[in-house]
Amino acid sequence: MLRAVAIMILLIPLFEKVPQQPSSIAPRSTCAFSEIYKAEGWPVPGLKDASIQMRGNVKMRGTFADLPGVIFTTLEPVNVETMITEVNCSRDHEGRLEIMDKPIRILELTQYEYKGRVFAYGLEYEKNVIHNGERRRLGAASGYLFYDTDGSGRFTIRKWANWPFLPSVPPDIPN
Repeated sequence: MLRAVAIMILLIPLFEKVPQQPSSIAPRSTCAFSEIYKAEGWPVPGLKDASIQMRGNVKMRGTFADLPGVIFTTLEPVNVETMITEVNCSRDHEGRLEIMDKPIRILELTQYEYKGRVFAYGLEYEKNVIHNGERRRLGAASGYLFYDTDGSGRFTIRKWANWPFLPSVPPDIPN
């Protein structure tokens, strides 16, 4: 046993000097974008006919210490099971974007307003899949913020959101 260990110690320097071959695998390029623009505006899932969420007799509204003048309101969608248009980089085809309608279950829908104007909506949702005609949960969640950047009522910018969902402030709010 001692002899085997001694031989291995003597051979290690020989293996360290073997030149390594350069990798023949080309680095995969990345696909990155921070927001998605749609001129006619993105539909906000769950917004149609949504009402202000209540806890007893209290409307779920509040303000942020870090965003003076911004009021948030938690909304309650009529139907929490809906679809969303996903835009993602293709895993299989470099340089390709994939656009697909995917089933979701809305976890939270929040409206953000400033000076009486709604400028953003936050959507937190659970990813679903339809399998054999049945909706199933995937055990993953995601979220978006939808922005009306010009006061037109069209939410033309969609950005991925991280929890907690704090919208970017409108340009006329001092930082």
